[in-house]
Amino acid sequence: MLCYGITSVTIPSSIKYVGEAAFAGCYNLANVTIDNSKTNVGNYAFNNCFALTGGTINPDQSLSSCPDSNHPHFIDLGLDDGTQWSCCNVGANIPEEYGDYFAWGEISSKDYYYWDTYKWCEGSDNDYDMHNWPEGNNRLTKYNYDSNYGIVDNKYELDLEDDAAYMNSNGNWQMPSSKQLAHLLNNSIEEEITFNGVVGSRLASMKNGSYIFLPYSGEKQYDWCSLLNYEFKYWTRTLAPNSEFKGLHAQAMGSASCYYPRYYGLAVRPVGYEGSGSNVEIIIKEHDIKSSSYYTLDGRMLNGKPTQRGIYITNGRKFVIK
Repeated sequence: MLCYGITSVTIPSSIKYVGEAAFAGCYNLANVTIDNSKTNVGNYAFNNCFALTGGTINPDQSLSSCPDSNHPHFIDLGLDDGTQWSCCNVGANIPEEYGDYFAWGEISSKDYYYWDTYKWCEGSDNDYDMHNWPEGNNRLTKYNYDSNYGIVDNKYELDLEDDAAYMNSNGNWQMPSSKQLAHLLNNSIEEEITFNGVVGSRLASMKNGSYIFLPYSGEKQYDWCSLLNYEFKYWTRTLAPNSEFKGLHAQAMGSASCYYPRYYGLAVRPVGYEGSGSNVEIIIKEHDIKSSSYYTLDGRMLNGKPTQRGIYITNGRKFVIK
């Protein structure tokens, strides 16, 4: 690690394991070739390799991660956290489509993206002002941890009923967390490519060579889309940490920054839903629910039966309304 003179590395097929942080901090390392598809790459092996924008993983294989044309697929990138990423954006039918654009915490696309159309904000006191956040946007009604910005509920991650991936997939997918995003980026090689005529980024796993393609879908503000074919920006389900932007911004994977105003329309690349399991009962029809008390996952008791899709608790059990 910290070998600043290294610019290119080839891992021969005889090497079965690359140790943790083996090349971490090699700032000038720009290209990595891994010959053996079974080579196991340790965590953060290429962390902080800022020049690493291209590479060849398992060149003896076609790197076709989708088994067929019936998209979307769960793509196993061999990540240690077990996360499986979708091959397509929410609303897309093939990997190179941009899909739909969502404001953070909204589950439908729309025609106009600004604070005055944002679901979790009661408008704005003045125009968009980068240097005047508290006075300009102090009307947040959900997902807020600072009283200067509106109602405080101290929620940092989206509820499932506000998760665009979950609500548009019958509960198979959800938006990634910031931790899942960091793990993906720390264990992938990014390469800009043109796939079926669409410019985007291929993130190839350092673990098993599988990859996902992220089209440069840009961002939507007001009624127009900018940076199309130049940048990819995808929401996570996590708010920005306590910083100068506070809860007005949410985290995203992006080319220029990692925090964006919540009203922006960004694409969503989902991950497999983490909450499925034997303790979750699938309930399709609302009238099938037989109980007098219902709670959200954060312990809030509802006034009557739940009417929106999402995960709830009753009689000590979780259930899903689809």
